[in-house]
Amino acid sequence: MPQPDRDASADRAWRAEVANGELRVDGQTYDLAGVTSARIVEVPTAATGPILMGVTGFVFLAAAAGDFGPAGLPVGLGFLAGAVLWWRAKKPQFQLRLETPSGEICPIEDPDRDAVAAVLREIGDPPAAT
Repeated sequence: MPQPDRDASADRAWRAEVANGELRVDGQTYDLAGVTSARIVEVPTAATGPILMGVTGFVFLAAAAGDFGPAGLPVGLGFLAGAVLWWRAKKPQFQLRLETPSGEICPIEDPDRDAVAAVLREIGDPPAAT
Protein backbone atom coordinates (compact mmCIF):
# COMPACT_ATOMS: atom_id res chain seq x y z
CA MET A 1 0.00 0.00 0.00
CA PRO A 2 1.57 3.37 -0.99
CA GLN A 3 2.32 5.87 1.75
CA PRO A 4 0.56 9.24 1.62
CA ASP A 5 2.69 12.25 0.72
CA ARG A 6 4.18 13.91 3.76
CA ASP A 7 4.81 17.58 4.21
CA ALA A 8 8.58 18.10 4.14
CA SER A 9 8.26 20.78 6.84
CA ALA A 10 7.23 18.09 9.33
CA ASP A 11 10.88 16.98 9.53
CA ARG A 12 12.16 20.43 10.52
CA ALA A 13 12.52 21.65 14.07
CA TRP A 14 10.95 25.00 13.13
CA ARG A 15 7.90 26.18 11.26
CA ALA A 16 7.80 29.48 9.36
CA GLU A 17 4.95 31.46 7.85
CA VAL A 18 5.02 34.76 5.96
CA ALA A 19 1.82 36.80 5.92
CA ASN A 20 0.79 40.46 6.11
CA GLY A 21 4.34 41.76 6.16
CA GLU A 22 5.34 39.55 9.07
CA LEU A 23 7.50 36.46 9.43
CA ARG A 24 6.35 34.02 12.10
CA VAL A 25 8.81 31.35 13.23
CA ASP A 26 7.58 29.03 15.99
CA GLY A 27 5.32 31.67 17.52
CA GLN A 28 7.91 34.48 17.35
CA THR A 29 6.83 37.32 15.04
CA TYR A 30 9.28 39.48 13.06
CA ASP A 31 8.01 42.64 11.36
CA LEU A 32 9.36 42.78 7.80
CA ALA A 33 8.58 46.48 7.35
CA GLY A 34 11.95 47.54 8.81
CA VAL A 35 14.01 44.90 7.02
CA THR A 36 16.53 46.42 4.62
CA SER A 37 17.92 43.14 3.26
CA ALA A 38 17.47 39.41 3.66
CA ARG A 39 20.08 36.79 2.79
CA ILE A 40 21.25 33.26 3.51
CA VAL A 41 24.58 32.84 5.27
CA GLU A 42 26.47 29.56 5.64
CA VAL A 43 27.78 29.03 9.18
CA PRO A 44 30.57 26.45 9.20
CA THR A 45 30.61 23.88 11.97
CA ALA A 46 33.51 23.69 14.39
CA ALA A 47 36.34 21.31 13.51
CA THR A 48 37.90 21.17 16.98
CA GLY A 49 36.30 17.90 18.09
CA PRO A 50 37.28 15.73 15.12
CA ILE A 51 40.79 17.21 15.03
CA LEU A 52 41.38 16.51 18.73
CA MET A 53 40.04 13.00 18.30
CA GLY A 54 42.39 12.41 15.35
CA VAL A 55 45.38 13.75 17.28
CA THR A 56 44.49 11.42 20.16
CA GLY A 57 44.42 8.52 17.70
CA PHE A 58 47.88 9.42 16.40
CA VAL A 59 49.18 9.63 19.98
CA PHE A 60 47.89 6.12 20.68
CA LEU A 61 49.42 4.84 17.43
CA ALA A 62 52.77 6.42 18.29
CA ALA A 63 52.60 4.91 21.77
CA ALA A 64 51.81 1.51 20.26
CA ALA A 65 54.93 1.77 18.11
CA GLY A 66 56.98 2.68 21.19
CA ASP A 67 57.06 1.26 24.71
CA PHE A 68 53.29 1.14 25.23
CA GLY A 69 52.94 -2.07 23.30
CA PRO A 70 50.45 -3.33 20.73
CA ALA A 71 47.43 -2.57 22.96
CA GLY A 72 47.41 1.02 21.71
CA LEU A 73 47.04 0.02 18.07
CA PRO A 74 43.28 -0.81 18.08
CA VAL A 75 42.55 2.14 20.35
CA GLY A 76 44.46 4.51 18.05
CA LEU A 77 42.79 3.13 14.94
CA GLY A 78 39.40 3.44 16.66
CA PHE A 79 40.05 7.08 17.48
CA LEU A 80 41.19 7.79 13.92
CA ALA A 81 38.16 6.06 12.43
CA GLY A 82 35.88 8.00 14.78
CA ALA A 83 37.55 11.26 13.82
CA VAL A 84 37.10 10.57 10.10
CA LEU A 85 33.44 9.61 10.56
CA TRP A 86 32.79 12.67 12.73
CA TRP A 87 34.47 14.95 10.17
CA ARG A 88 32.42 13.53 7.31
CA ALA A 89 29.17 13.79 9.30
CA LYS A 90 29.62 17.51 9.97
CA LYS A 91 27.08 19.62 8.13
CA PRO A 92 27.10 23.38 7.79
CA GLN A 93 24.19 25.37 9.13
CA PHE A 94 22.41 27.95 7.00
CA GLN A 95 20.96 31.06 8.60
CA LEU A 96 18.34 33.42 7.31
CA ARG A 97 19.68 36.85 8.21
CA LEU A 98 17.41 39.85 8.19
CA GLU A 99 19.18 43.20 8.37
CA THR A 100 17.39 46.14 9.93
CA PRO A 101 18.60 49.65 10.79
CA SER A 102 19.02 48.48 14.40
CA GLY A 103 21.05 45.34 13.58
CA GLU A 104 20.83 41.77 12.33
CA ILE A 105 18.23 39.16 13.18
CA CYS A 106 18.72 35.42 12.53
CA PRO A 107 15.27 33.88 12.98
CA ILE A 108 16.06 30.57 11.20
CA GLU A 109 19.06 28.25 11.28
CA ASP A 110 18.90 24.87 9.56
CA PRO A 111 21.23 22.42 7.78
CA ASP A 112 18.79 22.31 4.83
CA ARG A 113 19.65 25.25 2.58
CA ASP A 114 16.58 24.66 0.39
CA ALA A 115 14.23 25.03 3.37
CA VAL A 116 15.82 28.34 4.37
CA ALA A 117 15.78 29.49 0.72
CA ALA A 118 12.05 28.72 0.50
CA VAL A 119 11.38 31.12 3.38
CA LEU A 120 13.62 33.73 1.75
CA ARG A 121 11.60 33.39 -1.49
CA GLU A 122 8.38 33.90 0.47
CA ILE A 123 9.75 37.04 2.05
CA GLY A 124 10.73 38.35 -1.37
CA ASP A 125 12.85 41.41 -1.87
CA PRO A 126 12.30 43.63 1.18
CA PRO A 127 11.73 47.31 0.47
CA ALA A 128 14.72 49.62 0.79
CA ALA A 129 14.92 51.68 3.96
CA THR A 130 13.77 55.26 3.62
